[in-house]
Amino acid sequence: MRLGSLLSREPYRRQAHAAGVAMRGAVDGLRLIQRYPFLGPGAYPEHAGRAHAALEPAYRAYVAEVSAPEMAISLEFACLVWVWLDRLEPGSVADLGSGFSSYVVRALRRDSGRALRIVSVDDAEPWRAKTRRFLEAEQLPADELISWEAFVARGDTFDCVLHDLGTLAVRLATLPHALARCASSGTLLLDDAHRPEYARPAAALVRQVGRPLRSARRFTLDALGRFAAIAGVRSGVLAAHVRPATPTLTQPVRVGGVS
Repeated sequence: MRLGSLLSREPYRRQAHAAGVAMRGAVDGLRLIQRYPFLGPGAYPEHAGRAHAALEPAYRAYVAEVSAPEMAISLEFACLVWVWLDRLEPGSVADLGSGFSSYVVRALRRDSGRALRIVSVDDAEPWRAKTRRFLEAEQLPADELISWEAFVARGDTFDCVLHDLGTLAVRLATLPHALARCASSGTLLLDDAHRPEYARPAAALVRQVGRPLRSARRFTLDALGRFAAIAGVRSGVLAAHVRPATPTLTQPVRVGGVS
């Protein structure tokens, strides 16, 4: 087959892929709404609107002073995180990949008045330092802001895990440990699910541990085409916020890069 013929098909492949991603997002969006009614069209816009109003000023400051918009989590994903924690009311959150997400979870704790345990983790000390300075500038506590190595050394599990650590390669390498730290009745939120080189192997790892993985494109699609995914409760577990008494760990995973 001629090279010109192969190249001429590439736009159609991209279009077909984009259509498939959009279809998957629509189907998974409906599944998520069925499982979590607060994501429904009659509820989520109101919840997300309140989250947007609460987060936008700090987000604008963050992308102007700390991290470029394309590197920081999107405001859309930040709003989903806020609503997720507000409606499910988990008792603990592991924030893997410090940054604006570290602000989101602490601002939610402050505004809700709940006793939410937060551990923010990063594999790079410069980013932890940047996060610490931003939290302090926003008059939020920089508590439990630890290294990846310190997190690995601990043995506790969490009701909710946000996984946005380092580069995509680092994130994929550390995903098994992130899954192990998510309580059986807990949920895990994965950013950058729009990147197929990350999303496909991540989906395989998530399903290996018996969790459904749903595209959250309907709720988190931003102007750059980014969106997140949600790994739900393990099969056979009913309550999404009940913590198991005994944590389960996998073997530590090596980290091979920085964020």
